[in-house]
Amino acid sequence: RPRLVLLPQAGARVVELTDLRSGRNWAHPVPSPAPLDAPTDRDVFVGRGCAWDECFPTIAADPDGGVPRDHGDLWDRPHVCEANDYSILSTYDGPGYRFQRRLSVEGNAVTADYTASRPADADSPMPWIWSQHFILDTRPGESLVFDGLDAFDPPLHAGLTGNRVPDIDAGIVQKTYARAQRNAAPGMSGPDGGIRFRWDGAQAGYCGLWLNFGGLPEHAPVHRMAIEPATAPAENITAARSRGGLRTLEPGGRADWRVTITLEPPA
Repeated sequence: RPRLVLLPQAGARVVELTDLRSGRNWAHPVPSPAPLDAPTDRDVFVGRGCAWDECFPTIAADPDGGVPRDHGDLWDRPHVCEANDYSILSTYDGPGYRFQRRLSVEGNAVTADYTASRPADADSPMPWIWSQHFILDTRPGESLVFDGLDAFDPPLHAGLTGNRVPDIDAGIVQKTYARAQRNAAPGMSGPDGGIRFRWDGAQAGYCGLWLNFGGLPEHAPVHRMAIEPATAPAENITAARSRGGLRTLEPGGRADWRVTITLEPPA
């Protein structure tokens, strides 16, 4: 089985997803020391852009949508976590909603089951979008696969030749989206094995792709990317209203969806 490590006090951030066959940790490492004592209203994120977090009910700050905090409510805020031998349930109670994620490990796969719910006594529907924000520790020469996705809009950066991960000198930075089909299964593979993200496009209709191969930050460029199952091709609620994919939680309502991450053996 993979080794899975998360930090309950730091947004239930998954800081390690290691394939024990190869020793490869697919999560981009968090700077040390880890933010184990993040206060509830922390707005300066230690380790932003690293490892695996959830963006909800928005991705980018969106004052018009009522969520002015960058990357949504969940980041770096303490979650209640309950663990057994093979699963971890994390819960965050936000303003007028509950967000839960159950991570279950079976064989070479980690399944993330999500639930977002709104209390019955809420006075209005709540608009929301979600994105799984898993920053991958990439290596030059690995191959990207986009099975189960339509074309990206905007198109993939021209420097991504043959869907191969370039080296850090490429200086590429891009965020783009593709519509997800019913059997979405994008990922990447290389000599140390591969990773696939699998979900039903009827549950989360899009895939965001974040590329940063030596483009940011200017003073110390890094090499990483993210394959992001998402509910909308947009970074905030206001944009999702015009581009599509905006969801709402009615009073007493809930939404459920699933993403399975499979670790593939070395070739």
